[in-house]
Amino acid sequence: MSWKLLGNFDESLMGHDMHFYSQRETFLDCRSRMIKISKDSFWGYNNTILTMSHDISKGNFGTMTEKRLWVDEFAWISSNCTIYNSWIKSNAVISCGSVLSSVIVPNLVIVAGNPAKIVSRYVNGKWLKVDEELKRWL
Repeated sequence: MSWKLLGNFDESLMGHDMHFYSQRETFLDCRSRMIKISKDSFWGYNNTILTMSHDISKGNFGTMTEKRLWVDEFAWISSNCTIYNSWIKSNAVISCGSVLSSVIVPNLVIVAGNPAKIVSRYVNGKWLKVDEELKRWL
C-alpha cells in the first residue's frame, strides 16, 4: 500500500502532520470536516481512514454524506486497520487488522476482529479478558 490522501489535509484536525501519515502509508480520507485526531494518538502502518459515504436514503447513490472520525489522546491504532465513522476513546487499543464501522470504542479496552469486538479491558493495572456483558457495549 502507498500513501493516499482524499480531500484537503488540515493538521489542526489531523493531530499529526502529513509526513507522519505518509511514512505510515495511510489511506486518509479528509473530505469530511468531522475529523478530530489527538496529537497524542499512536498509529501503526497501512491503515485506511474513511470519512465519507453514499447517502442511499433517497435511492440516489451519487449523493455523499460526511461521517465523523474522532481519535482521543493515547489511543493506539495498530497496523492494517480500517476505520469508518467511529470514535476511539482515550487509551483504547485497536488490534492489527481490525475493522471499525460506526462504533464508539470505550476507553481502556482492546478491540480486535472484523467487525471489531472488545476482547480485553484494563482493570486495576492489568488487562483482563472481557465477559459477554462488556462486549455488548461495542
